[in-house]
Amino acid sequence: MSFIDTLEFNFSNLEEEDEKVQKIVMGLPDIIRKKYFDDFLKGQKDPDTYVTLTWIIGLGFQHIYSKNYKLLFANIISTTFIIIQMICLVFNNEYFYLLFFLIAISFNLFDFIKSLFFSEKIIREYNLNLQYRLLNRYN
Repeated sequence: MSFIDTLEFNFSNLEEEDEKVQKIVMGLPDIIRKKYFDDFLKGQKDPDTYVTLTWIIGLGFQHIYSKNYKLLFANIISTTFIIIQMICLVFNNEYFYLLFFLIAISFNLFDFIKSLFFSEKIIREYNLNLQYRLLNRYN
């Protein structure tokens, strides 16, 4: 799923994939199905926790929860740059690369809004990928 697909409120694609996975799971033998559901319950993520991490911390640590380390790294870099810019502004009363500062603030704001409003879709996609990984392991 691409980044643009994440920004859509349409869940029909994910629901179709989820139904397909459930049909495959119901065809598994009972012992393997029990292992599958045990592992899925241990590994699945909750959209409310993702939103809570977004609101409380606000520094991109919600990406640790969803195991999206590329966005976490980008968030840490942009937040560090914002902090450096603020320190330069307070102590030297000058802007240190104003364009990069605006880009970093825009990125953090956009990531915050995306994580907040599209958390359910992000986590449903994560859980669906987990289901496929588990099915590949048990098939």
